[in-house]
Amino acid sequence: MSTLVAIPVYERAERVRHCFATLAEMQRPDGTTVVIFDDCSRTFDPAAAAAEAGLAAEHDRRPFRIGADAMIYLIWSSFLASGAETLQMVDSDMIANRTTLVDGLALLGRVNGLLSLYNSIRHKAVEEAGELVYKQRLGNAGTIWNRELVALVRAEVEPGNFMDDRYCDFLRRRGLQLASTRRSRLQHLGHGGQNNRYFGDLDHGEGFVADGAAQQAALAEAYDELMSRQPFYRAPGVQPAVS
Repeated sequence: MSTLVAIPVYERAERVRHCFATLAEMQRPDGTTVVIFDDCSRTFDPAAAAAEAGLAAEHDRRPFRIGADAMIYLIWSSFLASGAETLQMVDSDMIANRTTLVDGLALLGRVNGLLSLYNSIRHKAVEEAGELVYKQRLGNAGTIWNRELVALVRAEVEPGNFMDDRYCDFLRRRGLQLASTRRSRLQHLGHGGQNNRYFGDLDHGEGFVADGAAQQAALAEAYDELMSRQPFYRAPGVQPAVS
């Protein structure tokens, strides 16, 4: 089965390098193509960073920035034009297990709808069935799609803001499932961003277990940053504990 692994990238070089290093370790079945969709990064060269990490990937650079939601639509269009059968989304502030793609392809046929390999603690399960948990919403990061589902959503959901919210609403209305793996095969290291900064509200992939050296290095660095810069991650009005 041919697969396109899509990595949307915009700045954040250190996070991106961890992502690329773990994807370089990931098992890639025959027919897998990795494409970096660069949203006009200015501060570093994603293609050079991929080469440094040993990640064999194509580089598709935008001449100007289009934003995250428009990038989803562009990736769908590129996937449908590619002839690949499966699309795996990996955000550039994620790290991946070595077996991410192999496991995703094995589980995809068990879901009548959309599957994510990232079990976000922000999106609570409404039903559980073995390795899979079913939800009302998924974020786009970590999702794995077949051609029929991409073609359906691209045709029926208009481009615009909040793409993942809107396509999840659409899929639920069509009676299709939204599921994730119980154990995350991807982990999110994007703390510190505009929408993912404060302790108590940080996104996290439940059950993730590192299975490679690059993942372990990334997690160690992320933990050190969180603990060393705790005041940065304290919500406004929350006072530090006093002994």
